[in-house]
Amino acid sequence: MSGTTKNPWKGPPMPRGVKMRVNTNGVAVTDAMAAVIGSRPAVDSFEVITRGVVDSTVLPTSSVQSLRLLEELQDGSLFGVGLFRSTVSIFINEGVWNAMPTADRLTIEKVSDEHLVRLAGENLDAAETEVRATLEPSGIEVFEMPPRGDRDAGG
Repeated sequence: MSGTTKNPWKGPPMPRGVKMRVNTNGVAVTDAMAAVIGSRPAVDSFEVITRGVVDSTVLPTSSVQSLRLLEELQDGSLFGVGLFRSTVSIFINEGVWNAMPTADRLTIEKVSDEHLVRLAGENLDAAETEVRATLEPSGIEVFEMPPRGDRDAGG
């Protein structure tokens, strides 16, 4: 989701020169939007928005509420699935793993791999659904970005 504090953006093309907070993994997105990049961690979003350092932030929809941005943003442009999905890995030191009781290792292995990925995905989806339901009642105008093919066809 991209949320702005002024000059609501309702999709392409974005007004040039909008100052946008983004993690380094979102630089391609902001480049495509012709935004001015303010590279800061997502946890700094509230600070840089309330101080006027940036006009906008790009982050997972589920983070808008936890980062206290519901009252700061005027609009939210929601991107299709996949923009903030990433690989999550759990690493356990071999010595620690070998020192664990066999029953504990078997339990961890049972809930790992696809089961863990599905569980994490379901939790992310539930959090996003919950926050999306609060956007408009909080006064944030919501715009659903069209799929890439639809944007390209329009110009």
